Amino acid sequence: LECSHKQEVQVKAMRIGGFRCRTCLENKHVAEAADQGAEITGAESNARRHIYRLECGHEQEVSVSHMRVGNFRCQTCYDTSRTLPSYVYLLHIINGEHEFLKLGYAKNIDLRVGYYGLPETAIVNHVTALRFETGNEAHEFEAALHGCMKSEQLSERKAKSYGMTRGGYTECYPVDMLDKLQAELR
Repeated sequence: LECSHKQEVQVKAMRIGGFRCRTCLENKHVAEAADQGAEITGAESNARRHIYRLECGHEQEVSVSHMRVGNFRCQTCYDTSRTLPSYVYLLHIINGEHEFLKLGYAKNIDLRVGYYGLPETAIVNHVTALRFETGNEAHEFEAALHGCMKSEQLSERKAKSYGMTRGGYTECYPVDMLDKLQAELR
């Protein structure tokens, strides 16, 4: 490659320049962690997260983008949204002619709803909420539930067209999933 590293690249990707040097990217992530007093200790759980040893000595999974700008706290040393009690919730949202369900997790459900970018005219009904001792437990439960129901989710494009303009659009379901989702939250 131009950077002098060697890497297998598909011919198509090479033609259009649709690839990155994995070695350079890893070096960049190592340097960004060092800038924050951390080091990468484990393999990434996905392309956007690594396990880091933080300055305090604790290990924790952190998104690469949060590490880059220092937007993280040790979940062992400090209370965070991941260590404090949290909820997995189900909302029934009506926005004009569109009606759908939103399954998510949050420490403060009403605050989270504000991040969706819904118009003020949208009606948001709280269907149910299941309390967890920590945000980590809530996130794990929510992720497993989404994994089981992935084929039932609304497409990102459709959820955005229903009014979820700023966030939350990857975790929406049609209204006919209400009974099934409620049963999972009992």
